[in-house]
Order: sequence, then C-alpha cells, then structure tokens
Amino acid sequence: MVIMVIPKIFFQTPSQCTLSTGEITSYLNTNEVDANNSDEDNYAGVSSDTSSDTMLNHLEGHIKTAIKTPLFKRYDSNQARKILQKISFLDPRYRSHYIESPQKDLIISLIKQEMDDIGHQAEVDEHYKNTNTSGLAAFLGNLSSIHVETNTVQDLNQKELEKYLSLPSDGLNCNPLQWWKTFQSEFPTVAKLATKYLCIQGTSVPSERIFSCAGNVITDHRSSLSPDHAEELIFLSMNAKFVSK
Repeated sequence: MVIMVIPKIFFQTPSQCTLSTGEITSYLNTNEVDANNSDEDNYAGVSSDTSSDTMLNHLEGHIKTAIKTPLFKRYDSNQARKILQKISFLDPRYRSHYIESPQKDLIISLIKQEMDDIGHQAEVDEHYKNTNTSGLAAFLGNLSSIHVETNTVQDLNQKELEKYLSLPSDGLNCNPLQWWKTFQSEFPTVAKLATKYLCIQGTSVPSERIFSCAGNVITDHRSSLSPDHAEELIFLSMNAKFVSK
C-alpha cells in the first residue's frame, strides 16, 4: 500500500494578504543577498530569488488555467460570451479593462445600440402619452405623424457612454448595485442596461434549489395541481423565510 503525502497550501483571505507579489519579490531580493557574503553566497542568493520568481509565476499560471478551463467549457457559445462581456462592461469595477481588444469595440457598439433603442422607445412612449385623442382614427393618424429626433437621442447616448468610459475604475470592494443606485441620475440610460444585465445570477445553485422545491411540492399525490397553483405554492415555499411570523 503506497501512501502519498500531499503538502497543503493555505491561501489567505484578501484582507489578510497585505503584501503584493512585487513586494514579496522585493523582500526576497533585499533579504536573500547580503553585501558581506562571498561571491558564492551572492550567486546562491540570486539563484534562490530566480527560483522563487519562477515558482510564483508557475503557481500563478496554474491558478489561472484552473479558473479559465471550466469557465470556457460552460460558456463556450459566442452569445453567452457576449452577455458576459456586457455584464463586465456594466460593472463599474471592470468596465472594458478586461475585455480583449478585438471584442471591446464590438461590445461598446452593442451597448450603444441598446441605448439608442431605449431612447427611441422612450420618445415614442412620450409622444403617445402627450396625445389626447383616442380611437382607431387617432391611432392611425398618430402612427404616421410620429417624429422622433433620432440624432439627438444618439448624440446624448454617445456622450453618456463616453462619460461612463472616462471614469476611473472602482476598487473590488465596491458594490456595483449600490454604485448604480448612487450614479443612476448621471447615467440614466446605461443604468437601465445595468439593471437588465447585472440581475443575472452568476451561479445555477438558486435555480437548482427551485427545482428541488418543485419536486417537494408537485408529488405523485398532488399530480392534479394546475400550473398556476403549483407556481404559487413554489413561490410561497421559497419566500416563506422572508415573512415575519
């Protein structure tokens, strides 16, 4: 029987890691090499520094590969990646900094197109709201008389988008939902897209829990439940913890 002993690597939490990789490397360089050592000792110290840097780079590469591999398998389609890139773009902590250059212009143009669509629909809704006539004749007449200042909407959206891109990125401790709540008035159209995309959950665990809950509600003895009634029971079961007793 062969017993393998695997060394454990303990990773600290971000709040505990007070030194960056560069600071650690600098510390090793200044403490491994002593001016009073002989040339042989200095050479050994430099070799130790080089091996430490190589080990850190090797470990960093392994961690990146371990994170990227399952993500690329799960999100292999171009459509899924575009949605993820839009989410990253609308996150004030990242924006377009982590989108590859060939895809950056495409994502910005897609965001701009959605902003223009929102602005156009808002103008049309405002036009109908201000119309006092009613009936089929009024509808047909309004349909032909609608005039939306498309260029103005597009210009405003372009300025809003450029203003959003010009802001510096926030730290990782920033709450993107709270950020958008604070700056919603500054970027009204982009904020609507942020509300649309940032609500997408990054994990399938909640949906799997709903399926498990549905299995407990819709049993063999309750197979006659209507879809609406079953939906109401599942909703109450999943949200019962939020109701004060």
